[in-house]
Amino acid sequence: MVVRTWSEIRTLRERLDPKEYAINNKLIKNSPIDNHYSNQNFTLVESATDQNIHLKQRIDEFISNEKHLLALIDELQSNVRNQEYSSKRTYSSSSSSSNETVITTSIHMEKIQDLTQQIETLKTSYADLEEKYEYEKHELQTMIEQLREEVIETDKMKQFYNDVNHEASPTEDMLRTKFEFELKSKLDTMRRILEEDYNENISSYKKTQEKLEQENQDLKIKSNQDLEQKTRELRQEMDAMKVKHEKQIIQLNNEIDRLKTN
Repeated sequence: MVVRTWSEIRTLRERLDPKEYAINNKLIKNSPIDNHYSNQNFTLVESATDQNIHLKQRIDEFISNEKHLLALIDELQSNVRNQEYSSKRTYSSSSSSSNETVITTSIHMEKIQDLTQQIETLKTSYADLEEKYEYEKHELQTMIEQLREEVIETDKMKQFYNDVNHEASPTEDMLRTKFEFELKSKLDTMRRILEEDYNENISSYKKTQEKLEQENQDLKIKSNQDLEQKTRELRQEMDAMKVKHEKQIIQLNNEIDRLKTN
């Protein structure tokens, strides 16, 4: 709107130049040039000439103001472009911050996956331990059965000996009692060692599993908290940037309106 108005003024100025010349000629023709000017005609010529000069000055002033206003408009447009560029850079920086958040979240997820794999490995080890325990238990039971058979055979031999000799020797009773005691002690020791080893492994597995599950849970909570914090900060930055941009746009519009008014 402003540029079109000053363009019209320039056109008026260009059109006025030949009209000014024609008016001046007409005024001169209407006035006597025989060195006997009347006061009325001279006053009319002087008034018209002064108005013409004043009009030219006003037009020149309008043209000067137009150039100044165009320069201000160019400056304002340049400021707007710079602001848009700054906004894009800020948005790009915010996008980079968001990418860092995504990278941090990815690292957390990799840690969670690693802990999950460790838990699966421990479960496999636990299954292998149970299988080993069952195998050793079976071997121990087999050994016990063999020892029982040996005891039975020993009893049979003793009975056969008693039948032959018709009486039992005190020495044989003592040997038999000693053998049974040693056998029972060995079986109890083997059973105790096996159970302690099994219980220790089970306890260690449970503690390790609970620790890994707790670390996994803590990592998930921290990852969610970090993601929420980054998202909240990014949203606040975007809101602040939007408010700042809107204020600058309002200021620019007010400046343009003020210039239009002037």
